Amino acid sequence: DRVAAPAAPRVRSVDRGVSVALKYHPTIAASRARVEQAQANLEQVSAGFLPQISVSADYRWERSGGAGSTARAGARIANSGIVQTQGGGVQVSQLLWDWGKTGALRQQAYANFVAAQADLASAENEAVFAFKQAFFDNLKQEQLVRVGEETVRQFEKRLEQVKGFVEAGTRQKYDLTKAQVDLGNAQLVTVKAR
Repeated sequence: DRVAAPAAPRVRSVDRGVSVALKYHPTIAASRARVEQAQANLEQVSAGFLPQISVSADYRWERSGGAGSTARAGARIANSGIVQTQGGGVQVSQLLWDWGKTGALRQQAYANFVAAQADLASAENEAVFAFKQAFFDNLKQEQLVRVGEETVRQFEKRLEQVKGFVEAGTRQKYDLTKAQVDLGNAQLVTVKAR
């Protein structure tokens, strides 16, 4: 029946939050995927300028014989009438001229790649700004709560002092009412800040 020790509170920092936002924000992840897609498209279009090599292979079994058939060249399987043939080829081609079509496609793919990178940078900037704004708004609220709590403590002390002065007859009852109202206002501000 061991009780686990409470986890140490995590220290919040702007840098840690920014790194988490940049790593997991869904808009940034989608923008990264668009950059990768645009880069792959650019590589694919650019490949049109490179030499193209194609290789083919062929292997067949054919039954030969019968009326009107001609003898086929190839390795014969003993007394079965089956002929084995194989072949292959290699073809090399290089684009020389296509009236600028591939070049225009490459320029378009490059422009799409640059635009995707700009979209990614914009998404990263927006995510960082949104995180920092929320982070500092949260810190501001925490400080407002602390200030409000301290103000309430001061008004409580002031109220006790004024009660003593009123009981001693050195202050009027109006001062006691004003101290109570000031304490109530301070408590209201603290509740709103929370």
